[in-house]
Amino acid sequence: MQIKTITFILFLILGMSAFASTNIPSNDPNIQYIGRFDKTNPLSPTMSWTGSQIIAKFQGTSIGMIMNTPLYTCYLNVVIDGKITVVQTIYGNNTYSLGTGLTDTIHTVTIFKRDSPWSYESFNGFILDNGKALVSPPDRKIRRIEFYGDSQTQGAKVEVTGLGADATTSGPFDNNYNSYASITARALHAECICIAQNGASLTPINGKTNIPYVFDRNGSKTTDTLWDFNSWLPEVVCVNLGVNDNPLPTDFTIRYVTFVQQIRVKYPNAFIFLLTGMMGTGSTLQNAIKATVTTLNGLGDAKVYDYAFTYTYNHAGHPRIADNVVFAKELVAKIKTVIWGVAEANLPVEDVYISPVPFSLGVNSKQQLSATVSPFDAVDQQVSWSSFDPSILGVDQTGLITSVSAGTATITATSHDGNKTAICTIVVPAPVLGNMLLNSGFESALTTGWTSSYSWGGQKLNTTSPRTGLSCLEIGPSAPVLAAQLVTGGFVTGGTYNLSAWSKLIVGNGRIYIGATATDINGKSTSFISSNVTDIASYEKKNVAITLPDNTVSLKCYVYLNTSVSTTVALIDDFEIKYVATLPNAFNAIQASNISIKLFPNPVCGKNLNVSTQGLRGEKIFSLVDLTGKLLFTQKLVDAENQTIQLKDLIHKGTYIARIKNESYNYSQKLVLQ
Repeated sequence: MQIKTITFILFLILGMSAFASTNIPSNDPNIQYIGRFDKTNPLSPTMSWTGSQIIAKFQGTSIGMIMNTPLYTCYLNVVIDGKITVVQTIYGNNTYSLGTGLTDTIHTVTIFKRDSPWSYESFNGFILDNGKALVSPPDRKIRRIEFYGDSQTQGAKVEVTGLGADATTSGPFDNNYNSYASITARALHAECICIAQNGASLTPINGKTNIPYVFDRNGSKTTDTLWDFNSWLPEVVCVNLGVNDNPLPTDFTIRYVTFVQQIRVKYPNAFIFLLTGMMGTGSTLQNAIKATVTTLNGLGDAKVYDYAFTYTYNHAGHPRIADNVVFAKELVAKIKTVIWGVAEANLPVEDVYISPVPFSLGVNSKQQLSATVSPFDAVDQQVSWSSFDPSILGVDQTGLITSVSAGTATITATSHDGNKTAICTIVVPAPVLGNMLLNSGFESALTTGWTSSYSWGGQKLNTTSPRTGLSCLEIGPSAPVLAAQLVTGGFVTGGTYNLSAWSKLIVGNGRIYIGATATDINGKSTSFISSNVTDIASYEKKNVAITLPDNTVSLKCYVYLNTSVSTTVALIDDFEIKYVATLPNAFNAIQASNISIKLFPNPVCGKNLNVSTQGLRGEKIFSLVDLTGKLLFTQKLVDAENQTIQLKDLIHKGTYIARIKNESYNYSQKLVLQ
């Protein structure tokens, strides 16, 4: 794999051409499967284990896939001619557009499962241009290596950046492709199967996946179908377990010996390496593994070895990509002392991989990228960086990118010999200049846009005392009470925002806080909260100034009632989060106190959108764009302050940016179509 691109699923699902197409069933003989697949239904093979791959070569200008996600969402690397798009699947049987506008020739596609085996994906075939077909797949590698392990081998949190703790969520940051296991396999020019699960253990522990119980399964559950070991025989097997078994039980060594003997029955001729030391487990585990190897060697199995990694990293959490490269170098050197040890000189670059790539990058953001060259012992490890459109996204020769304006641009890393390139396509969403909150006046059901950390028994709509409109939020009687809404996309990094809401107490006493928590691409959180002021029995406005940290990807806005009086009741209305500073480049939000713009309902159910443009005079234009800034719909507004817009049928469900402007005023707001 040479090239990496990340795009949200909103731009991938249901994106196939409306013209006639050819469906390729998943049992087509030209589809290559690497990894453990449950093929009980040959028309819908299911993959669970991380690193599983589906490979094919196809004719034509476009390709799609049909994938069924029965439970948990999944992240997949989808690779076309070396260019990777990270696809997040959604629940159900869906069609995904993987590539369009390709040259009318033969292309290679790979689907690579990058995250946890808890998610199961059933592949139901490809969709090609009308009359096109698959051709013979690429030749398979001769060498084979298999890994058994936990989160270290899975590649959990590997794409977190910086030296802080792990991200709070796993999916976007997990990538088995960048684990030491996959890097080792590529360096050895070997096919790889990974039987690995975050939290996995060697010994039975409640709540953890016990690898010896599932090592012979096609998925991560003991009820999954059995794997046919004779269908794929590795020359090398690596086991990296024990970190999650601490404190080690007294029978740990006995259980480890038994597990290796189970592997030996399946692979009589394989070289087996027992690994430890990546996340620092001390001498206890290392001694137990040495005892395991000593016992097995004493029983006549001379092809079992132990290896303790010597490298240690200087940050919290799981090893990052750079750490995994170092661990892989150590493991490759160890394996080559036993097998595949022929010296290879002047190795050419086979692969370039860019990491990490943000799902999106707000205007005025910076992100440090790095390029990994494979194999790591290639003669020239250097790359050069370039941007296809520096007016949207700039890059220097260290890989530092800077987002300048809204749009989509590609960053390219090219090996010095010019033979291998990595291209990442990054979306810079158009900034949202208006209120970013849905149902900000609580005119719809409470569950529209808002969630609660507690039961909704303490919250309800109040239709008797709203500040504006027909209803407001009533919270209490209970303490504490929290209502929150998560905002994603459309940010200006480093920009100043104002969070505001009107509140009052109607029963009891206490304090009402409003606040927000910004989360960056690495999962680091920064909190902002209103001042500590006792509330009164009339509406007053609370304000919180927020300067977004670098690479903010989400902002959780909330209201919080803190009281020691169980009967306290408060009202909240007109909640807003708005950008208030001057935007860079062409974006200029003119703040006018006499202008009030409202779009409702939001979310939109159906096709009718009500638009109120109180105080805005002159010729007014309404437009709808997607999150990349692509124009989808435009309409001239009449001079009346209130009117209804009929959105076109071509606009599908999803999240968009609505814009209203005249010659001196530019307003935008997030709009959701359901």
